Amino acid sequence: MALAGCNAPAGKSHYILAERLFSDHKYAAAVEEFKKLVDGDPRGSLAQKALFRIGTLQYLYLEDYLDSIKSFRQFIALSPDTELVYQAASKRGVVAPDA
Repeated sequence: MALAGCNAPAGKSHYILAERLFSDHKYAAAVEEFKKLVDGDPRGSLAQKALFRIGTLQYLYLEDYLDSIKSFRQFIALSPDTELVYQAASKRGVVAPDA
């Protein structure tokens, strides 16, 4: 039985493309590409990095503060033991201190 979602090479391809889009200042497109990676394997280590990048892009570049909060919450829920959790929590607090 095949598993739904993206495999490791596909996930890495999404991540690389998203980073290229970010470098080209195509922030909304980068977010969408990162989301494809997360949708394919939400608990994978690359997806955790992608979630953090999504929240950061939404916050800093797209000024989409509500979705940024959602992305950081999802990141924190899926990545409680990573070093980026403190950064995500602090950014979430800057966007919405009572969130």
